Amino acid sequence: MDQPNDDDGMDSLAEESVAAVDAALAATEAALLLRTDPQIILALKPKVSNPQDIDRIIMVVNQCTKGNINAAELKSKIESLGSGVMATAKTVCSLLKKV
Repeated sequence: MDQPNDDDGMDSLAEESVAAVDAALAATEAALLLRTDPQIILALKPKVSNPQDIDRIIMVVNQCTKGNINAAELKSKIESLGSGVMATAKTVCSLLKKV
């Protein structure tokens, strides 16, 4: 006789936890991008897999800085540029934390 499998419930909880952590990290990363001089971000261009994404990130960061837009809105704007740009933004933040 088959036993009920509670793995689905645990998987769902794990996915929710990962999503919550990802959201918190993304907000922290967006705040880091807002505080960083665009020239420093530009200097990281050779260290990322898609350097063209750096230009897009800098453009959005500059727009948000000039418009006094918060980190949550910056995160949303970067996400709207696609998963590749979001991945590059995460890489940039990782590199900035090492500087």
